[in-house]
Amino acid sequence: MSKLISKNDFRDNCGFGLIANINGKKSHKIITKSVDALKSMTHRGAIGADGKTGDGCGLLLDLDKKFFIDTLFKEQNIKITDEFAIAQVFTSKQIEVDIPKIKKILKSENLKLSAVSPVPLNKDILGSIAKNCLPNIYQLFIQSTDKVFYEEKFETNLVSSSKIN
Repeated sequence: MSKLISKNDFRDNCGFGLIANINGKKSHKIITKSVDALKSMTHRGAIGADGKTGDGCGLLLDLDKKFFIDTLFKEQNIKITDEFAIAQVFTSKQIEVDIPKIKKILKSENLKLSAVSPVPLNKDILGSIAKNCLPNIYQLFIQSTDKVFYEEKFETNLVSSSKIN
C-alpha cells in the first residue's frame, strides 16, 4: 500500500498559531480566542491594498457532523448518515454544469454525491479585490456506496477521486 501523504506534498508558510483545548472539549471560547489571534496577524501583511481583502488565513475546526446533518435536513430535506465527507468547491461557474462529471468520478471510486449546498456568503464585508474575484463556493456531501463502511477505505477512495480529471 502506498503512502497517502509525502513530505513533498507540503509547502512552507510564514507561521501559524495553535489554540486548542487540550482535553478535547468543544468551546466557543476557543473560537473567540482564535479569531482574536487572527486579527492580531495583520502586521505581517495579511491585508490587501484595499484594506479589507485578507490573504486567505482562517481557522481549522473539527467537522461538526451533527450540524451538517441537521442543516441538510432542515434546508433540503435530505437525510444522510454520519459517514460522510465534505468537498469544498470553488468555481467561477454554477456547479450544476459539473455535477454529471463529478458523479461519474465518484462512482468510479465507490462513492456517491448525496447533496450539494451553496455556501452562504456575506459579501458586504468583502474588500473590492475579493469581490472582483469571488468564486461560487459549494459544499459537496460525499458518501460511500460500499455495503460495509471502512473509514480507511473511504478516505483512500476520497483521495483517489480527487486526483481524477
